[in-house]
Amino acid sequence: MDDFFIVGNSSQELLYLIQLIRNFLSSCLGLNLHPRKINLTHVNKGVRFLGAVVKPYQRYIYPKCLSRLKGKILCDCIEEKNPYRILDKRKSYAGYLSHFGNRLCKD
Repeated sequence: MDDFFIVGNSSQELLYLIQLIRNFLSSCLGLNLHPRKINLTHVNKGVRFLGAVVKPYQRYIYPKCLSRLKGKILCDCIEEKNPYRILDKRKSYAGYLSHFGNRLCKD
């Protein structure tokens, strides 16, 4: 199953939603939430999600993730023989990075 996060107004509301999601996944899809992979945290601390930190009005890419992307781009240029595949991969990376502007995580 894919990763997701939910933002709510109170921990009680989120706990209720978790139970609803558990019931739906179990009864309708035959799936379960991993019990140790559910975290409740204050929204101002941000949520680590897909190589970034998501806060109420900000998104920061983690430097480690950015470094990994740069390494992949360099390896693609060296190892990939098809120039169109290199261009496609670069466009994919650029699309991902476009969600963050010039903001890097300060955490």
